[in-house]
Amino acid sequence: MKVLRFIFAISIYAGWYGCVYCGRKNLGWQSLAFPIFSWVLLFQTLKPSVQDLKKIFIFLILGVLFDFASVHLGLITIADQEKGIGLPVWLLSMWFVFAASLPLLKTLFQKRYFLSALMGALFGPLSYYAGSKFEILFFNNQFTVAIYSVFWAVYLACAMYWLEPKKEAGSNAEKAN
Repeated sequence: MKVLRFIFAISIYAGWYGCVYCGRKNLGWQSLAFPIFSWVLLFQTLKPSVQDLKKIFIFLILGVLFDFASVHLGLITIADQEKGIGLPVWLLSMWFVFAASLPLLKTLFQKRYFLSALMGALFGPLSYYAGSKFEILFFNNQFTVAIYSVFWAVYLACAMYWLEPKKEAGSNAEKAN
């Protein structure tokens, strides 16, 4: 099981790189292979509940909407992206890869919400900056970096909090009776 988790963790990084590479080479549809692989590994390693899957998809939609709004507000520019069109397939694929990683990140952060916020604030914008080195996505100004840093800090801390299993309020009282 630990070997599968290790492979899953590596696949997340490989998936990010693969999606960016596909975007750079105009192979957007081929980038779909990476989230499919990540989701198969998620189901094999962590076996998320239906409730967790609903939460994961909510965070997936929030992330996609944030990037969509960022493009249309001019905060980021995507290379070879026509105005008025949604996000490219490679970027959507990347969000699906990241969403699959949320349960794995939950096991890593283990209720350390400040740490997850700090890591989000640092590594969220850094992943977009790395995308700029591939010349496929660009921050349009330094203010955008700050916006992305705040978004990722809040996003990741909230995801880690919301994905934690919650104790039911009435369960202890019911057991006592």
